[in-house]
Amino acid sequence: GSTINLVFYKLAEGKREYVSNKEINVADPASNIVVSSVEVSEDDGIANGGKYEVLIGRKTGGRETVYATTKLTFVTTK
Repeated sequence: GSTINLVFYKLAEGKREYVSNKEINVADPASNIVVSSVEVSEDDGIANGGKYEVLIGRKTGGRETVYATTKLTFVTTK
């Protein structure tokens, strides 16, 4: 297998600031589909109501390849 990263950037005033990342193990590196469950919390720098850009990618030889990106707002679940 190999790994990809789920990277969180905080969005503020049109800029993005690195917050945290989670490593995801990929059983088949040739697969186009990845299924994973990831938990984040305030310990990871994620704040309730915070707006973030989240990337899925891989860093190889200092170069980042981005496979997917989205913007979201975290809310606390009860």
